[in-house]
Amino acid sequence: MNRRRAVVNTVLGVALVGAGLGTYLSVSSAGQSTAQAARTVVVSKANLTSTVTATGNAEVVTSVGVELEGSAGVVRKLYVKEGQKVTKGQKLLAIDQTAAKQALKTAKNGLRSAEASYETTTQGQTAEELAQNNASIAASRTSLANARTGLRQAKASYDLDKKQQAKTVDIAEDAVDQAEDAYDDAKDASTSTTSTDASGNVTSTTANSTASTDSAKAAVTSAKNALTQAKQSRDSTLLKDRQAVQTQEGQVDSAEKALNSQVAAANVAAQPARAGAVKSAQVQIDNAQVAVDEAQTTLDETVLRAPAAGTVADITAVVGQSSSSSGSSSSGSSSSSSSSTTASASSTSSSSTTGLVTLTDLDKKQIEASVAEADVTKVKVGQKVSVVFSATDTTLTGTVTAIATQDTVTNNVVTYAVTVTLDAKASSVRIGQSASMTITTGTATGVLVAPSSAITTVGDRSTVTRRVNGVDTGVVVETGLVGTSGTEIVSGLAEGDTLVVPTTTASSTSTTSSSGGGGLGGVGGGGPR
Repeated sequence: MNRRRAVVNTVLGVALVGAGLGTYLSVSSAGQSTAQAARTVVVSKANLTSTVTATGNAEVVTSVGVELEGSAGVVRKLYVKEGQKVTKGQKLLAIDQTAAKQALKTAKNGLRSAEASYETTTQGQTAEELAQNNASIAASRTSLANARTGLRQAKASYDLDKKQQAKTVDIAEDAVDQAEDAYDDAKDASTSTTSTDASGNVTSTTANSTASTDSAKAAVTSAKNALTQAKQSRDSTLLKDRQAVQTQEGQVDSAEKALNSQVAAANVAAQPARAGAVKSAQVQIDNAQVAVDEAQTTLDETVLRAPAAGTVADITAVVGQSSSSSGSSSSGSSSSSSSSTTASASSTSSSSTTGLVTLTDLDKKQIEASVAEADVTKVKVGQKVSVVFSATDTTLTGTVTAIATQDTVTNNVVTYAVTVTLDAKASSVRIGQSASMTITTGTATGVLVAPSSAITTVGDRSTVTRRVNGVDTGVVVETGLVGTSGTEIVSGLAEGDTLVVPTTTASSTSTTSSSGGGGLGGVGGGGPR
């Protein structure tokens, strides 16, 4: 903005100096003569149009570089070729899918496993499982009954053996007592005799039956041995019986525990699934489904599809090479602009699009031109434009769709890029084709119009020379739209007024300037005052 203000101020300063110098030369120089001739025009109503002209080159409005959304891979197939029209979603290329397909298969297997686990958790008992549990419980009860019967039998055997063995011992003890009594009787049955020898000594002699005594003694020994054997037999038999009772008691205990276990297991199996277990099983399914979705997305992303309808402008992908090693494609366009009120200036703008495949819409094209800063203020988005392609003698209409906010300086000339989008389909217009544009910046219908050359403007003050009955008088006027064929007069004149339009013819010995003030009349063109 400061650069623009400086340029404008410089132009105004030079113009004012020129105006002063022109006036001085016309009134003060001795020996010089100026011959002025004038023509007149009549102020009338007319339609005005204000335009800005520029030139540029056709380029596409939209160009999209399409890349794979997922991981890179080796390009296996190309489905399109350059220049081919494609529809939205159409396949463009595919990379190797081996790993992606295997990952999807693994994820689906995981999902099936999670679903089976969930079904097992929530389905409850089947009829077969219920029958099996009932049969197990019945078998456990039978085992318990058998164990208890065995215990009763073991205890009965113990009691019976205890009585029988006790009786056997008693008999043996009685036998011992009887043997001992017989032995005593045998000893008591022995005889005693007395004799006197020649000396008169008396000798006492006891006669005993050795055979009966020894027999009685042996009988005692035998009875005692039998008693000992009876006691040992008793102890051995009762020990075995006690062990048998203990064994049966253990079997009863085991059978009771087995029965309780079977009943508890059956009760647990009959219970519905716990909420926590069901929730956990569902979470496993959800996680497995996410894995399947991700794997499916990865597989889908191995195929590059067109994001929109268009035409294939460039393909950098190469079959057999990695998609990540593909180069970038670039497209450029140059545009130049000129206006009817300023010297022409040119600039070059380029745009690049990268992607495995580049798509463009050839039906939609635009022209980008550079417009001088003196004219760009009159250009607005939405203004209509006439575009002429001289090479094909084609005229199309367009609309201003963008005006750059950043200036471009070329050879000290400030310009701004203006983009014009063609209204109709422009498939016949080739990219880069030259075009001349006429931007309609303003219109006025049925207004008073005076030739722009008849108006002199200094600062904010505009004047004309009006001739009434042969007398010329300066009149201050308010101007409006400055068109290509004249300037709108808002106030100060009436329809039918006659204006003097000076023309200047200078002699070889004099220097003159128009009464417009040294060229300032040209500064005001192009807009309302």
